Amino acid sequence: MMKIFKSIFCTGIAVALAASFAGCGSDGGDSNNGESGEKSAYTITVTQPAAGVTLSAPASAEEGETVTVTATIEADYYVESVSYDDYECEEVDGGWKFSMPAHDVTVTAETGKYEEKLSDGFMSFTGFIPDELGIYENEFGNAHTLNFEFSEIVTNAEAEKLTSSDQDVIPDSALAVRFQGDGSLKTSGILSVDANDIKEGIAYITLTVASPNTGESATVVKKITVVKEATYETMKATLVFDLSKIAGEEEEFMVQVSTENTIYGATNQTLYQETVTSEEAAEGEITIEMDYIVGCSYRVTVFPNPYTGGDTYPINNWVGKGDSETGFNQLKDGILTLITPDMTVELTARNN
Repeated sequence: MMKIFKSIFCTGIAVALAASFAGCGSDGGDSNNGESGEKSAYTITVTQPAAGVTLSAPASAEEGETVTVTATIEADYYVESVSYDDYECEEVDGGWKFSMPAHDVTVTAETGKYEEKLSDGFMSFTGFIPDELGIYENEFGNAHTLNFEFSEIVTNAEAEKLTSSDQDVIPDSALAVRFQGDGSLKTSGILSVDANDIKEGIAYITLTVASPNTGESATVVKKITVVKEATYETMKATLVFDLSKIAGEEEEFMVQVSTENTIYGATNQTLYQETVTSEEAAEGEITIEMDYIVGCSYRVTVFPNPYTGGDTYPINNWVGKGDSETGFNQLKDGILTLITPDMTVELTARNN
């Protein structure tokens, strides 16, 4: 009987020791995650913004795994920040990232919508303000221009911010600004967009100008659609030239109407010109009918043909009817601006 007891006792100890060694071995499984050895995956819930932005993220991730959140963003919208629970994600190329904690998380985003703002404080866009810009690639680096003016003289004006909402469409490197005025006293400026360095799409250009003498800043925003070829709204205009006062000055004259600021990439931009003999100038009026790009400025000139340089014949300043809220039809220093459809404009050339 004693031998049988000792045998059973020893066998029990051997089994216990074997089980103990097996539990301490490398194949015994993760002590935090059960006997399977698999790590736990936690759920990622995405709360979508109300409009304009769609977020994407994996459905789940393990603790410590890097999670990348991406977004599809409509042209008029932007993302201010992306967060998981109450923690802000790190912005990286192509999205936002965070390290997965040991619990389920909810991903959200703060978004906004761009709005055009053509006037703010002491600064306003002025003149022809195109909604579309055409791509115009050539070796000369031509630039589209947007004009702005100040309602008060700004001393030592500074461009605090000049940027585009979509760097693929209009990169910041394509933007430049210069101020105009007398020395440090600035009254206006020109925002230029390199016509070689833009691609099809939609972008918002934001310009902030500081007035150091007052400590104030003004910000304007313009939505631009970049297209391969731009086609602008036109209206009919009839220009009637009276050249009788200069009829005997030259044997032949050239009457020309051209856009003051070239609209690069425009398909319906036209140069209008007529050759007029001295006899024709003395006998009657010269008429040019044109498709006028609405709101654009045209330079009107009369000069000897052939033109060898020097002064051209000036055109009398003329002001017609217009809407005070959008500007007036006018001719000033040889620059014609029309806003009223089907206009007939009478122009007189002078010999002094």
